[in-house]
Amino acid sequence: MNNELAQKAAAETTSAITSFNPGEYFSSLAQGATIQVYQRNQLVFTQGESCEAIYFVRDGALKLTITSDRTRRRATIAVLGAGDLIGETCLHGPDKYKATARALCDTTVVKVGRDTMIRLLREHPSVSEFFVKYLLNRHIRMQDDLVDHIFNSSEKRLARTLLLLAGYGEKPEPERVVYNISQETLAEIVGTTRSRVNVFMNKFRKLGLIEYNHGLHVRRSLMDFVQQSKS
Repeated sequence: MNNELAQKAAAETTSAITSFNPGEYFSSLAQGATIQVYQRNQLVFTQGESCEAIYFVRDGALKLTITSDRTRRRATIAVLGAGDLIGETCLHGPDKYKATARALCDTTVVKVGRDTMIRLLREHPSVSEFFVKYLLNRHIRMQDDLVDHIFNSSEKRLARTLLLLAGYGEKPEPERVVYNISQETLAEIVGTTRSRVNVFMNKFRKLGLIEYNHGLHVRRSLMDFVQQSKS
């Protein structure tokens, strides 16, 4: 009987993990979390601010920038979209945000307090499963970004950035970039100039790899273009 109960409990846990929807879950939290809406260009938090919560992006996009203490130069290090997390370093103790986050468009986030997140990770296997997978995927993404910057041209880096922003590799169907990301921001992410980004974007458009039509549409053919460039 005990074995049967254990097997049933394990099956229920596996089913819960498989069907886990982080957006619905975090949005439904009654305590220790708040849903916050930010308008385009609105500041979410600043570099050096006390890090006491994790932000889950429900929809929209955040731009992360870092400013050098010595030179005061600023760089865009990432654009986060729906399903992304930021602020997880607060889990190992008092910390400060390493970057400044600003909304690229109207964006909804779920702000989860540190103590609440720690409790959820301890008590709910589905949350732990999601969190570990997310951190592992982001670690792989960071390694890929490093290789991309070392070995690939700025044109290939821009193509890869557009594909990532559009959700390719994560979803089976092409996704439209629903937020208006500027060429200046793309240049900061890619590590080149705005004029170069403009040249590449015009080239992609003429080749039918992207389209401007009520937003920026990234075609799956851009992925083929990147693969062909590697050969």
